[in-house]
Amino acid sequence: MHIKEIELRNFKSFGRKVVIPLHNDFIAITGPNGSGKSNVVDALLFALSLSSSRAMRAERLPDLIYRGDNGKNPDFTQVTVKFDNSSRTVPVDEDVIEISRKVRLTKNKYQSIYYFNGNPCTQTEIHDHLSRAGITPEGYNVVMQGDVTRIIEMSPLERRRIIDEIAGVAEFDEKKKKALEELEVVRERIDRGDVILEEVESQLSRLSEERERALAYQAQREEKRRQEAFLLLAKLKEAESDLADLDREGLDLRTKDEELSGRLDRERAELSSLEGELKELNSEITYKGEDEQIEVKRQMVERKGQIETEENRIEMADAEVAEIEDEQRSDYLETDRLSRDAEALSSKIRDGSIRKASILAEIEEREETLKGYRDKIAQADAKYAELRDQLSVVKKEWEVAKSRVADLMRERDRHLDAARRRSIEREEASLEISEAKETMAGLDRETERISRDRRSLEDRISSLEEERDDLDSARISIRREMAQVDDKLQKLQMEKARAEASLRSAGEGSGYSRAVEAIRSAISQNLLSGLYGTIAELGEVGEGHATALEVAAGARLQSIVAETDGDAARAIESLKRSRAGRATFLPLNKIRSGRPPAAPREPGVVDYALNLVQFDSRFLPAFWHVFRDTLVVKDLETARRLMGRYRMVTLEGDLVEKGGAMTGGHFKSRLKFAADERQKLEEAARKVFLAQSEREALIERLDRVEGEVSTVRREMEELSREIAKIGFRLEEIEGQKLRFERSIEDREKRLSELKAEAAEVREKLDSMEREIRERESDSKSHEVRAKVLEVSLEGSEIPELSALADGLEAEIRGFERRVSEIEAEITGDRLREDSCSARKAELAARKEARELKKKAATEKKSNAAERVGEAKLALTELARKEREIEEELSGLKGSRSQLLDKTMAKGREVDSTDRELDRIRARIAAADGAAQELKSAADDLRAEIEACGVDVLAEPPKSQTIIRKINALERSMQDLEPVNMLAIEEYDRVFDRRETLRDRRETLQREREDLLEKLDRYEEMKREAFMAAFDGINDNFGETFHRLSDGEGHLVLENDEDPLSGGMTIRARPARKSFHRLEAMSGGEKSLTALAFIFAIQRFRPAPFYALDEID
Repeated sequence: MHIKEIELRNFKSFGRKVVIPLHNDFIAITGPNGSGKSNVVDALLFALSLSSSRAMRAERLPDLIYRGDNGKNPDFTQVTVKFDNSSRTVPVDEDVIEISRKVRLTKNKYQSIYYFNGNPCTQTEIHDHLSRAGITPEGYNVVMQGDVTRIIEMSPLERRRIIDEIAGVAEFDEKKKKALEELEVVRERIDRGDVILEEVESQLSRLSEERERALAYQAQREEKRRQEAFLLLAKLKEAESDLADLDREGLDLRTKDEELSGRLDRERAELSSLEGELKELNSEITYKGEDEQIEVKRQMVERKGQIETEENRIEMADAEVAEIEDEQRSDYLETDRLSRDAEALSSKIRDGSIRKASILAEIEEREETLKGYRDKIAQADAKYAELRDQLSVVKKEWEVAKSRVADLMRERDRHLDAARRRSIEREEASLEISEAKETMAGLDRETERISRDRRSLEDRISSLEEERDDLDSARISIRREMAQVDDKLQKLQMEKARAEASLRSAGEGSGYSRAVEAIRSAISQNLLSGLYGTIAELGEVGEGHATALEVAAGARLQSIVAETDGDAARAIESLKRSRAGRATFLPLNKIRSGRPPAAPREPGVVDYALNLVQFDSRFLPAFWHVFRDTLVVKDLETARRLMGRYRMVTLEGDLVEKGGAMTGGHFKSRLKFAADERQKLEEAARKVFLAQSEREALIERLDRVEGEVSTVRREMEELSREIAKIGFRLEEIEGQKLRFERSIEDREKRLSELKAEAAEVREKLDSMEREIRERESDSKSHEVRAKVLEVSLEGSEIPELSALADGLEAEIRGFERRVSEIEAEITGDRLREDSCSARKAELAARKEARELKKKAATEKKSNAAERVGEAKLALTELARKEREIEEELSGLKGSRSQLLDKTMAKGREVDSTDRELDRIRARIAAADGAAQELKSAADDLRAEIEACGVDVLAEPPKSQTIIRKINALERSMQDLEPVNMLAIEEYDRVFDRRETLRDRRETLQREREDLLEKLDRYEEMKREAFMAAFDGINDNFGETFHRLSDGEGHLVLENDEDPLSGGMTIRARPARKSFHRLEAMSGGEKSLTALAFIFAIQRFRPAPFYALDEID
């Protein structure tokens, strides 16, 4: 196996892709300093992850990325090494394997990714593959610059650690470390197990005592139960004697029932007559007065809306007047500003005229001086007369030429000034036209927008008018619905009163025996404790199952649920003392509990009666005693089909006993579940609540509709104001557009004139420029002739005088140019003064239009105020009419109130009689049920007595003897209490846990001993591996040193007994020299010895390739 090629991309000094092919032979890389020789070896270290970035002469991995001089730096580097694997040194079925590493820069960090044959992998996976070929980070197959010197300068301990790395001592140290960690974990588990085992032993000791107490308590409780069976036998005898009393009580109650039934029929007929009269009176009130009253209120709301509308119009007119006044103030301020600007321009024009007059005076003074010079020239020497005459003629012609040029230039300046003024005027006109057109476009857009807004507002007003009509209709409909709901609510309140009466009847004990009523009274006064109430009070049933469950329970509905048999006994003693009669008690601590099996899957079967009753789970024994396995079926046909298999009751109240007896016919409940009556009351209350909610909802709807009507009207008025404002704005926009159109027309006309004048001026200027050039040429020729003549006149004073005259003429021409400039400024100021005057005239015209507009708004406000006064008068009249209607209706409403009181009073009489009748019938049912309950109770007592092993035919012992035995047992049991009955099972569970903990501790102890043995074995294996590596490298060193120097050498351990605790040095003797340690050798000998040591390591652990970078 060998390296075939190395591919570098952007690595250190290699700024592009570079491929270096290699062969299975000795290869040397040469070149000047800085050419990148060492970077090739760095690339191998980088790609194969054999060293850190510092060993590759870089602070961080990103420093390995190529950095060029042109500023275009890449963001990654990648090195790929290809190996020839035809010998399958690396166990991969590939002839060539590729190992690549890539570093890429991201925003704030970098990524380092390894690839094996093109697939991403981890550094550990790369090391695993390379280690199979003998390439490891601790190997010396790559020798970098300074490695030889580093070995020379190492301490003996550091040299010994080189052997440690090669021998794999670190691996044994790691295994030893893990074993020590496991040993510590096992020790902690043993300690924790000992603590838990100690706690379990303590718990087991405590449970042993509790278990003995629980077994004794259990035996005494069974004996107590047998004694209690004798008390039940006495109760059985008492139950049989109570049946005769119940028969006599039922006969008396049936006589009272017949009397109350006749009286109730008569009272109901009177109540029906009163309700008919009340209904007729309600209809008369509704259709006679309320509709008219609603119409008056509607008109009043309309008048109020009209007043609000007119007041809004007044407010809008006030706002419009205020807006006009603001605009007038703005125009006044602008007029004042224009006046100040006009005054400033007049002052500026006056100043310009003064400066012009001053300059003209200067010109006149210069011309006088010039005239004196010319006179002196005329008086010059006569000998130069001819030349002077010629010079004078020439100068005159020159002066004429210059004067003509000056005149032409002044004329040209005047035309240029006029052209500039026209250009300024043309630009101002164009700007005004552009601004006017832009303003008109904005006005068009605004017109289009507000027109759309007006159409939208008009559509919205139409929609609101329809909505207002719908709301008026809805308001009338809601009032009619309210009248109907009031009648319905009155009837429902009567029904609720009846339900309350029935519930009070049930609560007062109607249908209960006298004994049960006495017990219930004592419970309510807290005279007896431990009693919860009757079965009828504690159970809740659905309306559809009420009849069936009342028949199934029978007289047991009067059974009283007690907490304990002691509580029941105290209640019985109370009945005996008060001679109130007999009652049945169900002590929860004695009554057996149970659950019926799954209901048979037969057609017509509803469910077991016990499953159809809702009760507190702690009362299950009592309800099981009452219902047992009684099955509820739909009809008698189903009961007949299942006869003989179940005790059954139909939904209509027909009873079929398991033995075949059938009881049926018309049934009217005399004793009901209190929850059933509460359910009826709740239903009636719910209907009343719903009716009241419906009435409140209608009132809320009416208020909401009234509010919506008011909102719609206010919105319509607001929209009308907005439309009016839009109309005013459209009129104003039309006036502005007309003014802008006239202004644009005037400006465009003036612009055309200015363009024509500008073209004419340009033509004149071109002509004048040509003439000026011609005159300047003539002037030059005259000047040349004059200079020739002046040369001829040298010695005379004429040339000097002529020069002075020429200077004065130049000054005069400068003054004339300044005069032209001042005239141009004055002309511009006069144009601006005219513009200010035109703007002031325009503001004056606008003032008159605003005055007219203000007057119109004031008139609108006055008209609206008059309409408000009229609407308020109409509103006062409507209020008066409303009071008259209210007074007319008050009499009828008073009659209705009196009749309603009579009806309610009669309804209360009917309810009272009905409650009394229900009470009597409930007592009849209670008597019948009590008889049936006593029969059932006797059967239950017989079964319970037999279950306790007592003969029901035997004569029970005296109650006092039985009670004393029971009390003695109870005291003995109390002495044992508190008893933990769960201790029997808990002791067995804790005992099993103790045994499990003991087994687990033994297992952990064995694991600890195994780990200690493993530690000793690791230490021995580490020493053996080190000595094997040391001996092999030592032998290789001796042979290599001999080949290199023809001498001798060997490695020396400082501690032969414990080689891993000491260092290692090198002793060598080159040919014809004595032995020395490495530290005592010369520089060349040290390098030779260190190289021999490196080659010895390489021979001990051969690798597919070796790389040496500038070793000594």
